[in-house]
Amino acid sequence: MSLKVLQIVPRLAPAITGVGDYAYLLAKELRASHSIETSFLVCDPSWEGGREFEGFVVERLETRTCGELETKLSANGMPSIVLLHYVGYGYEKRGCPLWLTRGLDSWKRLAARSRLVIMFHELYAFGPPWRSSFWASYLQRRLVAQLATLADYCITNMRRFAEWLVDKGVRHKHRLDALPVFSTIGEVTVNWQLSARAPRMIIFGGTKWADSLLKQYQDETLACCRALGMQEIVTIGSPIGTAPVNLPIQVTEKGFLSANEIVDLISTSRVGLMDYFPGYLAKSSVYAAYAALGILPILPRHNPSEADGCNAGVTYLTPDQIKSSMSVEALQQVADNAREWYRKHNLSHTALAYAKLLRECQPSC
Repeated sequence: MSLKVLQIVPRLAPAITGVGDYAYLLAKELRASHSIETSFLVCDPSWEGGREFEGFVVERLETRTCGELETKLSANGMPSIVLLHYVGYGYEKRGCPLWLTRGLDSWKRLAARSRLVIMFHELYAFGPPWRSSFWASYLQRRLVAQLATLADYCITNMRRFAEWLVDKGVRHKHRLDALPVFSTIGEVTVNWQLSARAPRMIIFGGTKWADSLLKQYQDETLACCRALGMQEIVTIGSPIGTAPVNLPIQVTEKGFLSANEIVDLISTSRVGLMDYFPGYLAKSSVYAAYAALGILPILPRHNPSEADGCNAGVTYLTPDQIKSSMSVEALQQVADNAREWYRKHNLSHTALAYAKLLRECQPSC
């Protein structure tokens, strides 16, 4: 029997949105492999889309208020199971969507058969006192704790997030899955060996990351290129004209590409360079893409993400670990390790975990 679920998202394509892409790909796989039908509720009143998106029914809030949210969720025909994709800044500019928490609380109180599942893509921000994130952090934490208490089930993408959530909602202990993100640009079934790929280094992830890697870590980047015999650096996702032009290696800027074009380029390249917040690799869609597509991941520094299975020298390399004498087999082993790490939580495995959870929390007749 087909199960119906409503997924709440900040926005969907054509907006650039990692969370929206995640929810959409999950919905496709739930439909194709588990007979679970999704409809979407987009919470950005300015989102430019219609009532249908890629075969899925879409509702949109006209205003971000608890009253309108409760009305939408309580409407006739709405699924009783709601899957909220939570990232605070997606629902309110300061990352404190009080309206969302209050609306969900009201809906849960009025609808006895309601079930709320929350995927916490992020928890809360932090920063120095001169940044707004410092002052918003306390309220963000309080809201996330309230949501965890309100939810029937929680999911997140990092072990440290899971531990924090269990501490705030003890009833989720032993019931909270930590599923690192899957690749939102796609996966491949045929994986080319590194020796069969072009001697090309990819930097994928937008202007911020490309600029940092090619300027702040220029020496490390060039040292890796020399040791690994790279003949070209290709940036993806940054506007043309953002990369330094005086590097002693060819730098090609591809700008913004389609998902299929990105997959083709990464899966035929040998090395993928990236940087990310320390300890957060499991929630990096770029790292997921590199691992899924079999490229050799390189980070400019150690990223302490061991709790989620990401280990320097095992599932990625740092410049100080790379030597020109490293064998092709040793490099291939790291790429294979990253791909195996990814395989355990790829789109298929992730959708299976969601399907089991959604069917488990289905209201009884």
